[in-house]
Amino acid sequence: MSNNQAELDALSRQTIEVMERHAAAMHSRDVDIIAADYSDDTIVMTTLFPEPLVGKDMLKAAIAEAMKIPPITAEEDPVFHRKQAVGEYGYLVFENSGLTGTETYLIRNGKIVFESATITLKDA
Repeated sequence: MSNNQAELDALSRQTIEVMERHAAAMHSRDVDIIAADYSDDTIVMTTLFPEPLVGKDMLKAAIAEAMKIPPITAEEDPVFHRKQAVGEYGYLVFENSGLTGTETYLIRNGKIVFESATITLKDA
């Protein structure tokens, strides 16, 4: 394995660790704990909100609103169908009984700097 491949593999593992930490934080339902995974200048584009969320303050307000949606706040653990990373880029496919979702991430220095999320509520 080349040194570059070893570095890419290590960065990929770090990206997966942040994604897993973020998934665990969602169970807390605590806006500050969830938002701690994001950089201050994060950008999030999601189907849950009509406009991109730019910056942590806007993101925190959106998280508070999202926590009011019952399938998002479900007690059950999501099932992850795909959890992949290449370097600082991550990809998740998951579902629970009330929703399905795909998320892409750009993670730098242990923080999410960009996320795109397509969340589909099953009863919507």
